[in-house]
Amino acid sequence: MTSSTTSSGEGGPSKEGKHIEVEGLEAPDRSEGPHLDDTQRQALIARMRRIEGQARAVERMIKEDDTCERVLHQIAAMRGALSRVGAELVACQVAKEIGDRPRADARRTLSYWLQRIGL
Repeated sequence: MTSSTTSSGEGGPSKEGKHIEVEGLEAPDRSEGPHLDDTQRQALIARMRRIEGQARAVERMIKEDDTCERVLHQIAAMRGALSRVGAELVACQVAKEIGDRPRADARRTLSYWLQRIGL
């Protein structure tokens, strides 16, 4: 597996974005991709609203000079929740891309998307 970025060497994606290559698999080039069903969409919206509330709580904790340990604990909870949102989106993408492909193709597709979001 190889990874390359189009950034200026700072580790983050540039304006052009990040390009990840997985041997034998290129990112699909399409404007239309898989979409969530209504149940999935509502669940992710609810998760994002909880994360938004956690972010407001972190801001309030910092303003009120709460302990660093408590703020970090809240940030860790936010990161976990956001990772779960990402995992749900990867599952949606991969399930619809894999279809009935051979197992090796399915593994490469899953690997690509997990690398793409940093899991």
